[in-house]
Amino acid sequence: MNIIFYIIVFALTLVAIGWQFYSLKRIAARKFTSDYCLLKSGSSTGWKRFFIPTVFLIISLIPPVNHFLVVVTLAFYLSIVADQWWFSKYKYQYLILQGSNLISNRFKIKTFNLEELTSIGFLPWSDSFRLNFQNGQSLSIQRGEFENDSLNEFLKKSISLSQFNVAIHEDAKSKMYSD
Repeated sequence: MNIIFYIIVFALTLVAIGWQFYSLKRIAARKFTSDYCLLKSGSSTGWKRFFIPTVFLIISLIPPVNHFLVVVTLAFYLSIVADQWWFSKYKYQYLILQGSNLISNRFKIKTFNLEELTSIGFLPWSDSFRLNFQNGQSLSIQRGEFENDSLNEFLKKSISLSQFNVAIHEDAKSKMYSD
């Protein structure tokens, strides 16, 4: 019975990895004409990505060995390696400035009117900028996914397109102009 459970968990992990590949390939196939675009730099395969699975692996190997946790940890490692390989192969336009529109190229395409940009904040727990718009929409941009110079240039261009006096929170200013 345990073997069947492990096979199911591993099969579901493979399905999730396959879905991730399909999504990334679909997003990368979209091409936009733009005034400026921000390319996603991909995920880095540093020690930080392997830290949590390694902790789980060590815990699972403490007697009595938890086979389920070993299988899940191996699936995490497989997912990290696959993720890195796909991101290196499929570079894509993530955020696109097209006139006064900001297009977010994710699984579902979202469009924001930059003329309605009212404020930019910083969310320290997720290391991301949060763009707030007059109509209540918001967009989070994680800093680690982009090169600092490109991201700062992108934010400056976004601010210049707004019809409002964009409020830039102090924590966002320190991240935008100091890096």
